[in-house]
Amino acid sequence: GIDPAVVRQYANGARIPPEGCIGVSPVEQPKCHGYNAPVGRSEFTGLPVVFSLNQTVVAATVDEGNNWINLGYGPLSLSNPTGYSAAGTALVPLGNYSIKAGSPTIDVASSDGAPNHDFFGNIRPQDGGFDIGAVELVVARVSPNNLDFGTVQISESSSTMSVTLTNVGTEPLTFTGVTFIGTNAADFQSPANTCTTSLAAGSSCIIAVRFTPGSLGSLSASMIVSDTTGAALHTQSVSLNGVGVPPSGSALPNPLAFGNMQIGIASAAQTVTLTNTGIGPLTFNSAVISGTNASDFVVGTNNCTGKVLDPAILVGGTSSCTIDVTFTPSALLDRSATLTLSDGAGTLMTISQTVILSGTGVEPSGTVTVP
Repeated sequence: GIDPAVVRQYANGARIPPEGCIGVSPVEQPKCHGYNAPVGRSEFTGLPVVFSLNQTVVAATVDEGNNWINLGYGPLSLSNPTGYSAAGTALVPLGNYSIKAGSPTIDVASSDGAPNHDFFGNIRPQDGGFDIGAVELVVARVSPNNLDFGTVQISESSSTMSVTLTNVGTEPLTFTGVTFIGTNAADFQSPANTCTTSLAAGSSCIIAVRFTPGSLGSLSASMIVSDTTGAALHTQSVSLNGVGVPPSGSALPNPLAFGNMQIGIASAAQTVTLTNTGIGPLTFNSAVISGTNASDFVVGTNNCTGKVLDPAILVGGTSSCTIDVTFTPSALLDRSATLTLSDGAGTLMTISQTVILSGTGVEPSGTVTVP
């Protein structure tokens, strides 16, 4: 009962319909008489073939105001690009029965039996409800609508991925921001975007998204992109997925065997190499010797203290460091201990590599001469 606020409407039965002037320049348009009957012919009989469809003869009649009009055959068109622009140089759509922002038809249709796509293939509904008619209002569109970040080490940030927001409507829209919802919403962030407050019709902007897993396993959330046109709020959703994995490292050789050593005499140093075998940085924290005979083994030169190791897969990075250990037996027979190397990813997870240390204490040996 009220104006549905379509983009552009027109009457399909004008006395001189624009369709009858296709290809006529603006200068010649005043001479164009549309579908008027040829000179000397009645508008009721003997019309050329172009005026008949399925044996239906199109003739002149009068409208409610007693104005002569030509009857048109065919429904109202969604678009008909046969009109000239104000400059007279380009064709513009004659009619477009898509609804505009602010139309009273938005979000008020029943969902019973409603198709899930509109006439143009857009997903329905776009917002809270279905729009009346064949065309669902689409003001803005995001692409892609799904981002998969793959595997990322816990507490580390992925490379950014981009989502493009495009104003596909006919009026400027106001970008109001992004929010993250869902079980793992805190694991996804938008560090930057090029979207200004106002986005003109037909223009686009970029939204950057990154993944920083705070726990292990498959993580997912949704990014909601919000904008307004007039008083209407519109949202688009982007699905986000990623997998959090733990840090990983190795310490070799393991075990570290010193063999026989005379009691009280220090061995030559042996070296343990710590390597980052994960996909993210590894921060060295400490090297601690523990166990029954811990005092017989000593950490010497330590090239790992305070070092952040790059993933081994990173070309040109430093992925390993070394720690020296010496053995000085304090008693006879077998001596053993454990070297624990602690490292981790940020502050969320610490992992350890343990190296078994072993050696044997023996008596001093030599030749004694008795006079």
